Amino acid sequence: GLKLILKISFPPEHHAAEHTFLVRRREKAVGEHAWVLNHLPKIYCSFEMPFRLDAPQHNLKKGFQDECEMRTLRGSIQEELQPLSELKTEKEFAQVYFDVVQCHHWVYTYPKILHRDISDGNIMFREEEGKIYGVLNDWDLALLDPEIESFPTFKFRTGTKPFLAHEQHSSIWRGPHQYRHDLESTFYVNFLQTCLHNAPTSQASLDPIPDNYQYGRWHSEDDEYLGQSKHS
Repeated sequence: GLKLILKISFPPEHHAAEHTFLVRRREKAVGEHAWVLNHLPKIYCSFEMPFRLDAPQHNLKKGFQDECEMRTLRGSIQEELQPLSELKTEKEFAQVYFDVVQCHHWVYTYPKILHRDISDGNIMFREEEGKIYGVLNDWDLALLDPEIESFPTFKFRTGTKPFLAHEQHSSIWRGPHQYRHDLESTFYVNFLQTCLHNAPTSQASLDPIPDNYQYGRWHSEDDEYLGQSKHS
């Protein structure tokens, strides 16, 4: 039968819920554009649970004012997708990567939505009738393109650290997050998979330490190290 998951998130309350982007994408994905639905997550229902006025975060807001970002609890029932680690061959990985890049470009071009959190955990796949489809998942941090320029400065940097665009590691970077930043993140997903894995399901041995060990450190080092490493 159909396998489902319950996804729970704790996003800023001012940010649009993931299902609102789903509706916008589906409005555009008709006719010759319907192919993109194979590469987007399926959300069957969603809900939101705002916190009460006597909740701790309201007291924190009073004390820290604008430095405290109010959040809300959201959940959704979604189709279960498979992670990259479940792929069996390099050809399957190449197909998933190609699918996701095409999907990302379409979503930015037509519904004008920017993902802003490309990572190896958000690139997944589904298998239907023996065929693999790459899926770009987790749109919680997405923004509509017209909103990007006006988004508050302290909220610009989003994403998963090993896959951030190089300039986003700088302490003086203030945005805005652009399409090219997402595209650079997709490159780092491919780059790290290639450097750190012998195959989609097997991690490369780091003993004895090979030259590419430095890239394994991207998952643990700070912004200064990552910024320098991505420039070199």
